[in-house]
Amino acid sequence: MRETFLVIALLLLQFAAAGQDAPKVIIWSPSDHCGFNRGVDLASEKVKCSSVETKHGQVSVIERDGLVLAIVLSADNRNIVLSVSIGNSASDALNFDSDNWAAAHYRSAAELQNGKPPMFAEYSIPSRDLVRGMTNQAAKTNSLDSYIETIHLLPDTIGDRGRSTTASDDDPAIAKRAEARSALTLEQQELIRKNALTAKFVLPNGKVKGLVYFRAERKAPYSIISMPIGDTIYVIEYLRDSK
Repeated sequence: MRETFLVIALLLLQFAAAGQDAPKVIIWSPSDHCGFNRGVDLASEKVKCSSVETKHGQVSVIERDGLVLAIVLSADNRNIVLSVSIGNSASDALNFDSDNWAAAHYRSAAELQNGKPPMFAEYSIPSRDLVRGMTNQAAKTNSLDSYIETIHLLPDTIGDRGRSTTASDDDPAIAKRAEARSALTLEQQELIRKNALTAKFVLPNGKVKGLVYFRAERKAPYSIISMPIGDTIYVIEYLRDSK
């Protein structure tokens, strides 16, 4: 996790230079107490990281007091896709804006560890821009259906850590939609909008879920993704196949 600590150190320096208070930071890791946290009082706050393996990939979970953040990371030739579920059991609403979530992309973790700048870094792609940018060829793939099925999987996975509930890749509904795709129709555009994470808050005892997209670059397969939620930045690493 050394390379991730460097990212956080640089982030905190930016806030200090701007005269702002450095934010709280929690980095997901396989460790029960997470890989790193800053500004979080572990004596009074519950912080826990965990994961569940499913057919659609690993569900990474961060729990902090009333927050339960669950993420499935995946990618295609164009985008990195986060299937996200945010639960809030606290008495106050939890504010966030996924348009302000960001990713820094590197050729390797070693480059980051050695202090090299990212190949590129940018905010998430708003769903409206994604719809405009998608080609008909991209619409012919099954990836959108797979991501949507993953979203439906998330609440069950969070609710029962001992049971991995998965959506079948042989679902007839998925196969039927794949066969019918020949162009990016208005219905498909609406499907993207509908399943994007557009909510800006989570009500007390509520939950929101959706997809968040980032641009992918084949030559930069190692990514650090930061997700400001409430008063804390949650961070996760992602290494994808560069072939």
